[in-house]
Amino acid sequence: MHRSLLILISVVYIFAASGPVSAQSTAEVDARTTALYDSVMSPYCPAVTLSACTSPNAKALRDEIRDWVEEGKSDAQIESLLVEQFGRNVLGVPSASGFGLVGWFAPAAVVVLGMLLLIVLLRRMQRETEAAAEEVPEVDPEMQKRIDAELEKRLV
Repeated sequence: MHRSLLILISVVYIFAASGPVSAQSTAEVDARTTALYDSVMSPYCPAVTLSACTSPNAKALRDEIRDWVEEGKSDAQIESLLVEQFGRNVLGVPSASGFGLVGWFAPAAVVVLGMLLLIVLLRRMQRETEAAAEEVPEVDPEMQKRIDAELEKRLV
């Protein structure tokens, strides 16, 4: 009886100890595969990430990527395998060298140039508004009294 209790406690301890570890590794695998699916462009659906592609071929590729992650391959190794199979465009991001640098800096340059253009236009509009305000003629004091009296009558 004592021995059976000891075996039961051992079995429960082993299952309890192994449960969270496998759940954590599954969560880690899920997180890595989701990140890869979101960062890789689908070779089967133009201009769509692998995670959003509904093609059966994309499903097979997602399964293959998951297998690679479970085998312990790094993200860089998986990306390298995908580039070998489908070409550089599968990564969905420009390279960090050569002409690919344009893809990284062009959006920032467009934003900066747009902000500069906006500043220039706002300053020009401000100057035009100030110039128009200076051109407004003075109201005759007698006319101003009549306007004030008329407004007072209508607002009361």
